[in-house]
Amino acid sequence: MLLGGTYINAFLFNLAIVMFCTVPLVQFCVIAFQGYTVYTDAYLIFLVQVGNLQFFQSFYGENNVFIWMMLLIACVVLIYLVRYPRDVAMSTDDFRKNLFGRIETGGRAQGASSKKKGYFSLTNRDSSEVRL
Repeated sequence: MLLGGTYINAFLFNLAIVMFCTVPLVQFCVIAFQGYTVYTDAYLIFLVQVGNLQFFQSFYGENNVFIWMMLLIACVVLIYLVRYPRDVAMSTDDFRKNLFGRIETGGRAQGASSKKKGYFSLTNRDSSEVRL
């Protein structure tokens, strides 16, 4: 396995997550934009056929359970991410050190093995070399 490589089972798992999320997303978009999707196949599948199934009538009827569930989950996630943010801003000094560290290693991330040591060079349009 190469450094930075991805196992095929991890790729397939991520693909399955995306595929499981597309159907609810399309269903939500069809409901949200009913005025634009009235005469489409997606409207017929999600609002007419699925809405008329006996099991789903209580969810799709006047209660709109799926819409309220999505709104509730979005609000809970918003409150959680405001309370416990995961992203911490990098200081300017750390960013500068990281950038110059990449320049010294030839554009590779720090920690990656580099066969070519030396300077990082760029070429201008007039083929003059710039050393950093």
